[in-house]
Amino acid sequence: MEESLFHRIYRLCSLRIETAGGEKKGDAVLPAISLQEAERIRSVIYEKRSRQDGEAVEERGRECGEENVGPLPEQNREKQPPLLTLGPEAVLLHVSGKQLLYAAMTSGNIGLTFAFLGVLYQTFDKVIPEKWLGDVFQQITQSGFSVIALICLLLGGAAWFISLVLYSFKYWGFKVLKRGDEFVISYGLVNKHSLTFHPSRVQAVQIVEGVLRKPFGFASIQLAVINAKSNEKVILHPFIQIEHMPGFLQEVLPKYEWYPIEKKAPKQSFYYFVRFGILLSLVLAAVLIYFFPVYGWFAIALPVLDWFWAKAMQRGAGLSIRPGQLIARSRFLALKTTLVRRRNIQQLSVTKTIFQDRKGIANLKIGIKGGLASSEIEVDYLAKEDVQQAWDWFQKTAPIDRGPLL
Repeated sequence: MEESLFHRIYRLCSLRIETAGGEKKGDAVLPAISLQEAERIRSVIYEKRSRQDGEAVEERGRECGEENVGPLPEQNREKQPPLLTLGPEAVLLHVSGKQLLYAAMTSGNIGLTFAFLGVLYQTFDKVIPEKWLGDVFQQITQSGFSVIALICLLLGGAAWFISLVLYSFKYWGFKVLKRGDEFVISYGLVNKHSLTFHPSRVQAVQIVEGVLRKPFGFASIQLAVINAKSNEKVILHPFIQIEHMPGFLQEVLPKYEWYPIEKKAPKQSFYYFVRFGILLSLVLAAVLIYFFPVYGWFAIALPVLDWFWAKAMQRGAGLSIRPGQLIARSRFLALKTTLVRRRNIQQLSVTKTIFQDRKGIANLKIGIKGGLASSEIEVDYLAKEDVQQAWDWFQKTAPIDRGPLL
């Protein structure tokens, strides 16, 4: 359920109904209906699904020979799962304005800024004369290095401030509610969004520790949920302290367990993490030194920074295996830890080159269905025996024999 600015003026909303395997844009889309009618439709769908779940339980009981399904004995009631209730919504999470401000300051979501600037450019492209833009660009390029550096610094600060404002507007009033067995996530100041889904549609959980958040011990929790917008990520918590994250997951999604990474990238994999970055940084440093002889020598620090960056990527790569779950961790800029249940893995593949094979290194790809940044989770340059163990774990529980390791 979504409420744009125009929807909210007339107290309307857009309702999208989705089913597993449905159309990309939703199985049914109602572009403009009243809020009361949308809530009524959602309640009817939920009540019908709850009734069907109850009938399915009774049917399974009859199949098992339980002809009379009556009240449970007192000693057995605690062992049974809780029944679905259609009572009031329980608030699992409400992000305060202070928390949201900290989240916006450390989000590093410059993509929102570029999207906003793209809209402005398309709006004012025909208003601003091209000659004026050309003159400004020529004056900037003819200025000294210090002027260009100052302009870049100011533009970076402006982009950070714009991303802060846009992030705050997008996730204002962030709430996670629980209605029976379903979750309702709502947020938004101008455009209000509301997403309802069942925990069974969650395919993976991803903990993202951004560059600005990790030093302070904070992260965000994202979900891969089967829905029409398969490329859209679902935020479960925009700003959570790492030490509180296992308890939060245990309360909200108890099937997903958090435990430390046990199998990390070996030492011999460092070459593969550093090779391309070090070459690119050396070329860039040479270009800057050539065009800016005075200040360009500061660029000699780029290869050093790339070495530390490659070291961080190597330390971030790893995985852990449990009977019903796999945890994969990788890093490019942000450290991403993905929790995947075995039954949600659609494909697991292993790749390696001849040179990697000689060094005992292999790459692991995990295919899932849902709205993370990619349908494939990649952990590169792991020890071959660790990848072999992950393959054996997947093959033992797979419905068919998927062949030997590549």
